[in-house]
Amino acid sequence: MRLDKFLKESGIIKRRTLAQRIIQAGYVKINGKLAKQSDPVKVDDMIEVDTPVAYTRYVVINVERPSKAELQERIKKTDDFS
Repeated sequence: MRLDKFLKESGIIKRRTLAQRIIQAGYVKINGKLAKQSDPVKVDDMIEVDTPVAYTRYVVINVERPSKAELQERIKKTDDFS
């Protein structure tokens, strides 16, 4: 999966366009190397996001996005609004 998409899908960054801007500005590294938005993300990669606001390091444990059916199995619909 592409880095920009991974950052968005994983919830690290809220929007893909914002992820692209942060990567282009040079704030993101994969395994210690400056990253490009098209770089692939693999299991066990170390992703560093070092912006002027904060520094955070992540280790990738899964790059596969669950299917819609799998997502449905993880939630339960309820009518209880109390």
